[in-house]
Order: sequence, then C-alpha cells, then structure tokens
Amino acid sequence: MEMHNSQRKPNSVKGVLSTDNDPSLGKVPYVRQIGPDRHQATVRNNKETLRIGTWNVRTLFQAGKLENVTQEMSRMKINILGICETRWKHNGDFQTDDYRMLYSGGDRHERGVGIIMDKERAKCVIGHWELSDRVMMVKLKGSPFNISIILVYAPTSDSSEDDIDKFYETLEEAKGQCKSQEIIIVMGDLNAKVGQDQGDGDGIIGKHGLGIRNERGDRWIQWCKRHNQIITNTCFQDHPRRLWTWRSPGGNIKNQIDYITINSRFRNAIKHSKAFPGADCGSDHIPVICKLFVKLKNLKKTNVTPKLKYEALQSDLRLKETNAVDVKNRFEVLSQEGETKWESFKKALVEGANATIPKQEKKNKNKWMTDEIIDMMKERQKIMNRKSPEYKKADREIKKKCQKNKEAWVSAKCEEIERCKNKDSSSMHKHIKDLTGTKS
Repeated sequence: MEMHNSQRKPNSVKGVLSTDNDPSLGKVPYVRQIGPDRHQATVRNNKETLRIGTWNVRTLFQAGKLENVTQEMSRMKINILGICETRWKHNGDFQTDDYRMLYSGGDRHERGVGIIMDKERAKCVIGHWELSDRVMMVKLKGSPFNISIILVYAPTSDSSEDDIDKFYETLEEAKGQCKSQEIIIVMGDLNAKVGQDQGDGDGIIGKHGLGIRNERGDRWIQWCKRHNQIITNTCFQDHPRRLWTWRSPGGNIKNQIDYITINSRFRNAIKHSKAFPGADCGSDHIPVICKLFVKLKNLKKTNVTPKLKYEALQSDLRLKETNAVDVKNRFEVLSQEGETKWESFKKALVEGANATIPKQEKKNKNKWMTDEIIDMMKERQKIMNRKSPEYKKADREIKKKCQKNKEAWVSAKCEEIERCKNKDSSSMHKHIKDLTGTKS
C-alpha cells in the first residue's frame, strides 16, 4: 500500500513535483481516496509499475554488446530501454531471446538509436516510426491512454547549428505524430546541461538538477516548455551519484546530459527517476530509469501459421514414408465425403504436413553467444572501479572471447553454405540469411 504524496508527512518525500497549486492538472490519475480519513492508504486502480530507461551504450556494433545490455536490463528489471549510439546501419526489427529490438540508423556505422522491450511490453506495440538516425518513436496501447515514447540522440557540442536545427525539426515531426491525450515520453542523450530550477523554467525543471546550464540546455528547456514536458530526473532529491549520467575519460568530470521527460498532465504517474551507476556495458554513460504507474493493454494478434521443416523429408526417409501414408489415408477419407479430388488432395497435404512434419524452432540472433561469456560479463559488472587494471583485464578477455566465438561461427556457416552450393539451394539461402540477414 502506498499513500498519496499530499497525505504524507512533509519530510517523507523530497523533490517530488506537486500539483496542489495547479488545478488544471486535475486529480491523480492512478489513485483514489478510500474513506474520509486523510491518513488512510490509497489503492492503485489496476496499474502496473513500468520501468523505462535510456542509455547511451557508445556502440552495439561490437560482438557480444547486445547480450551485455539485455543482461543488464534483466538484472535491473527494465521493461523498456532506449539505446543511443547503436552505430547500426539502416532500420530493423528483430527478436533476441526474450526481447524485441527496434532500431533506426543511417547509411554508415555512426549515431543510431534503438528501443529494446521485454516480450510482455512488445505485445502492446501499435506502431513504430524510424524518422532518422537520431530520432525514433514507438507507440504502445494503454488503458485508458496510449503511450508514445520518443527516443532521441542529440548532436554533440562539436556539431554545427545546422545539425542542431535539423535535429529539432525531426523531433518536432515525431511530436506531431502524438495525440494530446496520450502519455508522451521523450528521452535520450541530449548532450545538454539544464542545471537546477532558476525560476525561469515554469516548473519544467526540478530543484535537483546537476551542473550549470549551457546554451544547448537553454534550447532543450525551451522545447520542453513549448510542449509542456517535465524533465523528471531533475525533480527528485537523490545522492549526486544518482544524478550524473556521463563521466569524462579520466573520471574527474561528471555531467547530467541524459534525460527522461513526460507531459505535465501525467507528471504524478512518475514515481521516481534517477541514474544507476552500477550498470556496466563498457560505456562512459550510465542509464537513467524512471518508474511509471500505467496500465498497458495487449493487442490481439492473428494466428500465425508455424513454419515446418520440409527439408527433414529429404534427410529422414522414415519421416517421408510416414507423411506419405498419412496423406494417402486422409485423402481416401476426404474423397468419400463428397468433396472434389483437388479439394480433398489439398486438405490432405496440409493436414498431413502439420501432423507429421516437425515445426521450425525459433532461433536467436547471435547463435555464438555462450553461457560462459554471459557469466564473464556478470563477474565484470561486480568490479566497482571501472578504471582498475582488474576491470580492464576482464573487459579484454570478454571482447577476445566474443570475437573468437563469432569468427568460429561465421567460418562454420561459410563451410555449410559451400557444402550446400549446387546441391540444396533452399538450405544454402537459409544459411546465408542467418549469416547476413538477407537471402541474396
């Protein structure tokens, strides 16, 4: 049981934005008062806690990096994670273990953004829009409000003003896809410092930001003010290590440049928003994670016909004979029921195949990843000092192991393609698709 913020003692919660003086925001959407006693607990109306985060991982174009990130997601119980600087080319959508990955990239291995969701939240996706290698959006079905998540990766301080203008134009385009009654979350690496509330933010910034505001921060705040977006990870009082999101190579400078925002109408749906310095994937950024009380709704999917392993008929003569007998028996029964020969034969073939031929198993994207490497990543995460020789040694060993396993898997695939060449074209193209992602 949890009590409404206005019912708690004044010192029990610090830094939480209050709506007591803003009647336009209405009542808290996810709680209701029970009984006349103002100290009585409240009940959440069938809401669930959704953990949403953003993390600049520096690159996913490295063997084993994606598995490292999903492992950290599982450890920190993150449901939806926005990834900045994936450095993947083009756009894509694929399943990896128990996660769904959507990504948007360019023509080169630079920049790039992506969103990873666990399998339960992936069922709620209405659509996704890849606007550029810096901006993408995913829309989830909610009850009673849908959720639009816009992931951004802003240009760095070395970029020109034209790049900044183009970025904000694309961001405006993404915001234009959202409806006013939706929960709108904008998050990512903004490469901007907003600092603390200086009285000019109109409640957009909280009192617990970090650092001194810069020019890029001014522009980001102006955009948030124009669209009524609250910067959530400046609104909660936490230890400074829960505020900074980026550290310099030497570790002497720490800044807050990654943010999660939500439209002010739903500000009370955010229960906490902070950085998690214990996360590890070899990046100089750390993830920012917020807890959101909201109700999602699974979309009804059409029945998908499972794929069958037809090549098994060629390699297994016993299976081939069993299938032929089954189809023959079904055809004889169906032909006696008055159907045409063609309809009877077609139905017998389909039913016989489904009954006797085994179904294809779902395959992971990276088949070279082993439990040994996963365990090595877990041990590396326990090393607190990221600059220590012990951590660097563990990191080198993991990268070496990943590269070795991947090269062995690629070599085995190439040998299999050569073996199937001019003999079994169907299997050859399947191996090519496993290796390259395309059939050509």
